[in-house]
Amino acid sequence: MLQLCLEELGFDIMTISANDIENGELDQFNVLAVGGGYHKYKSDLLTEIGKSNIRRFVNDGGGYFGSCGGAAFVMNVSGGLNMIAVERRAMSDQPAEINGPIEIKILDYSHPIWYGLNSPNVSLPPWYGSAFKVQNDSVTVLGTYGNPVPGFHNYDINTYDVNRYMPEEWHNFEAAFGKVLDPKYLIDAPAIVESDYGQGKVLIAYPHPDTPGGPAQYYTVLANMIFYLSREKPVSEPTYSTCTPATVEELKVKVQDYIRHYQCYKSITEDINTFGIYNRAWTQTAKWNICRAKSSPFPAHFGMQALIEENLRYLNETYAVLDEIERAKYISPDAQSRINQLLCYLTELEISSQLTEVDSRLPDFATDYNKLILYWRELEILRGLGDDVPENVTSNVTNEYNNLKNSLIGRWPTYSHSYNALLEPLDLMYYRLSNMNYKVQEAERGLEYSTCTRQNTFSLILTDFRIKYTEITGTIREFILAPAETVSPTKTSATRI
Repeated sequence: MLQLCLEELGFDIMTISANDIENGELDQFNVLAVGGGYHKYKSDLLTEIGKSNIRRFVNDGGGYFGSCGGAAFVMNVSGGLNMIAVERRAMSDQPAEINGPIEIKILDYSHPIWYGLNSPNVSLPPWYGSAFKVQNDSVTVLGTYGNPVPGFHNYDINTYDVNRYMPEEWHNFEAAFGKVLDPKYLIDAPAIVESDYGQGKVLIAYPHPDTPGGPAQYYTVLANMIFYLSREKPVSEPTYSTCTPATVEELKVKVQDYIRHYQCYKSITEDINTFGIYNRAWTQTAKWNICRAKSSPFPAHFGMQALIEENLRYLNETYAVLDEIERAKYISPDAQSRINQLLCYLTELEISSQLTEVDSRLPDFATDYNKLILYWRELEILRGLGDDVPENVTSNVTNEYNNLKNSLIGRWPTYSHSYNALLEPLDLMYYRLSNMNYKVQEAERGLEYSTCTRQNTFSLILTDFRIKYTEITGTIREFILAPAETVSPTKTSATRI
């Protein structure tokens, strides 16, 4: 989600891996941005050298942004890097499984992350997140939780409606679920915090301004955060590879073959999602986000679906730019240099073994996953019938369900071999294709600039800049007229560690 939002905002970004961090490649970036997902999966991939490189990067003036799991990655928690003096609020002190938009109270309206907003509060969505517990005064709280707004849920309970019409019933819901659910326990809990770290800054949030397709204020806050964090850190230039590239025609054939694979994958994961909705296991509330019933299976398809749809988008955009290159009547020397970087990357790109792995596993995984959903639905029906169902029947179905769930998905936080065997090749392809997309965008800009005079090019850049930020914030004054250090060119790393 984070990388897609940063791309849509027009930031200059690249994806980095744990190996890249180990090898010291953070120095070419202004900001390290880490999105959601269980933080220990991230930290477990890094040695002490990699963790030290992250700390050094921020200490020397870099910025760190983390949302949800990316926040926990640097917190004072087990598996965290202890770069900011906060921990998670105890689960017993806050509502469980919160997801969807909620009011965030702005504590200091003059802070740069709130530029362009015209209200003392902003609506932002946590996705199964938490709240912070601040440990000392080195941490500044920038926003706290307020009241639910329409679309906010606990599990699949419509929290906003319950709070509005029957708040006295929360104790009954809590008794049934065995969890704290009343949103009053979340009010005024820290949601967005920051701290200095050496010469740099750490800014973390449990709500996700990095939610694709959200309203303008999500993107306003995210853009402000990245600009705010990017003020100090100088960047070193990346190194570029040289090769003898294949022809554009050959590369179009190669990319088209990859696209065919991904179109099939997309259809399979969309069918899983539709099957789960039809059988009442979950409802979809946003792109790649759902509200699931309390006992329903972990929505394992969603991580795969996000990777598949993004990889397909990268491939489609690459094919479109190759087509433009093939049809271009004139290409400037600068544009040709950018295009050569793309052609070299594509020539050297090889994902056939990963495609073969997914081809061999995804159809069977989908069949078994649909079967798992049906087992869950059968259990829900049997439990609803109560004493009318013999105990051994419910017990047998429960055993079948648990056995299939453990072999297919695993038990959180440990995934099964079959699930990891799908995620790992998809994730590796995402790393390669998202960095290819960076070169695609560079080539596309070069092509655009080749077709107009310098004067027209300047007008094109200025017009695009004004349109982009007018759409996002409703005003361009903060970006156009702010001091130069606030709006210095920003290079952001969205990491897949």
